[in-house]
Amino acid sequence: MVASSTLAPGTNKAQNYLGFFCIPDMSSLATRLENFLQLSQLLPKGSRCLAAISGGSDSTALLCLLHELQPVLNLTIYAAHLDHQLRPESGEDRRHTENLCHSLGITCLSKVVAVDKVATAKGLSLEEAGRSERYAFFAQVQKEYDLPFLLTAHTADDLAETVLMRLINGTGVAGLGAIRAKSVRHGSILLRPLLIFTKDQLCQYLLQKGQTWREDYTNHIADAPRTKVRLELLPLLKKWNGRIVASLGRLAQSAQEDEDYFRQQVEKLWAEGAIYASASPPPPLAAYRAFISAPQNAHGVGFKRDWLAALPIALRKRLWRLAQDKVLSALPSKVDKVWPLESCHYAALEAFTTAANGKLLPLVNNLQARWQQDILWLEPSLNFQEALQEELPTQTVELTAAQIEFLHNLSVFALKNEAVDVAQSSTLELSFPWRHMKLTFMAEPISQRPEPLKIWIDPEHFLAELDRNRSLSVRSRLPGDRFFPAGGQGTQKLKKYLLSCQVPQNERDLLPLLCCGPHLVWVVGLKADQTFLAKPGQTKVISIQASPI
Repeated sequence: MVASSTLAPGTNKAQNYLGFFCIPDMSSLATRLENFLQLSQLLPKGSRCLAAISGGSDSTALLCLLHELQPVLNLTIYAAHLDHQLRPESGEDRRHTENLCHSLGITCLSKVVAVDKVATAKGLSLEEAGRSERYAFFAQVQKEYDLPFLLTAHTADDLAETVLMRLINGTGVAGLGAIRAKSVRHGSILLRPLLIFTKDQLCQYLLQKGQTWREDYTNHIADAPRTKVRLELLPLLKKWNGRIVASLGRLAQSAQEDEDYFRQQVEKLWAEGAIYASASPPPPLAAYRAFISAPQNAHGVGFKRDWLAALPIALRKRLWRLAQDKVLSALPSKVDKVWPLESCHYAALEAFTTAANGKLLPLVNNLQARWQQDILWLEPSLNFQEALQEELPTQTVELTAAQIEFLHNLSVFALKNEAVDVAQSSTLELSFPWRHMKLTFMAEPISQRPEPLKIWIDPEHFLAELDRNRSLSVRSRLPGDRFFPAGGQGTQKLKKYLLSCQVPQNERDLLPLLCCGPHLVWVVGLKADQTFLAKPGQTKVISIQASPI
């Protein structure tokens, strides 16, 4: 029996397995697993769980051990097996798994997928395609049968191999943590309870029970990095240290504990210093945001220069990693494959912390870092933002002869310099549902207070253009757009005007522009064209009100 004192005060119990790691046989594996699950609080009593079973020794041992603990922990156990169709023997693997589950009284769900065809169709490696199909199948079963816990048969050997592979490829503290006993994948709780056992221990357990398992011959061919580590490097290291697997496991556990502490500190820093692009101070009269919807931090997060400079490098590096995770998770269309920030990116970001405003640094995952007004933003690159944005095509409304005549009559009503009774059909509404907007035309005097979503136009000039073009459109900006901003000194490029108003770069292509033929009438919610506006004191006016729909 392993005493609870193996868990130090304040330790994350769900992750700590040092006190249970690769212990020489002192009791049965089932008893040791029971102690581990209870003391680590990894799998509560009464849990409903799904065991991922391949038919090999590790997963067969997992299923047998869970079956032994089922009455003790009151577990509801299901098993799932995916036949990848990559070997002629895969059908036998599936039948072995189904027969094993039947003998144990455990429900088994199996599925056959031609993984090689999936890999070709999606442009993935066989390993990537297999993993993707497996976890998609497991998620489907978990949802259908209400199984919140997914258990896999990763062992201490798998952990040691992963640590070695990451050391060879280059890694930091987080990478040395390798495989955790508990993690969350797409909302599912993923548990790896066999990390406290070696593969040899599990095979010995099965032999003692007289339980057979399936062997995948490809695991004994050193033709891939992991199998080379397993078949060549680990045996060599065991000659130097017979308990190298346990040593590497302790290294991984120590790295996980350190990284958990850093993560807590960075989360506190995030709450203190992160600035969301969608929550940044809007430019003057930025009422256009009524027609723009975006998730918080989908367009980036930023940190003030002085605040960032005061942080230790170790915390800054982890802040970048957290920022990448949060920005990518908020994108309306997720990145297919997320590449981690590597040492070259961290070095580039460190050098970039002293860059001047306006500078830009491309990163992985179509992300970029950018300085603006002494705030360092981590955000999707401009091209990627454009690809992610919902397509906003030009929407044109062709006005009927009756509608144009109504607007001419409305301008006559406007001569009275008073609001006309709405009940007397004094308004015209035009809807632009693609832009979630409607425009209401009304005869009413100019208001003395500013109304960001309403303008007052000169009917004579506006109707002359309308008679020629017979339509109104709402669109996004185009290259070369120009207009005469109300109160300005003359025409200028729309791009220059938006820069002067400090409209965020990621919002400029989303701005709704009201146009009459080729003429830009109104940057809705921001500024109208001076040539279409009524002059102060003018009595013949028509108002245009923009409203979200």
